[in-house]
Amino acid sequence: MKLPAGFYDITSIKRLSITRCMHFIALSHGIGNLKNLETLRLNSCAAFEEIPASTGKLLQLRFLDITGCVSLY
Repeated sequence: MKLPAGFYDITSIKRLSITRCMHFIALSHGIGNLKNLETLRLNSCAAFEEIPASTGKLLQLRFLDITGCVSLY
């Protein structure tokens, strides 16, 4: 499961929380377009595999929660 491609065009988003979504596997590299994102929570998404390099463009990001994302370890 992934977010729809057009989602990453909503640049005003400040908080994104995807919690306990066992089938969520990836964020697109488009995540870097969310310039106002302050909080990214991917708590307990067991199938989540990779944090895209484009998250480095999220200069407003203050909180990242990847606890329980066991496929990252």
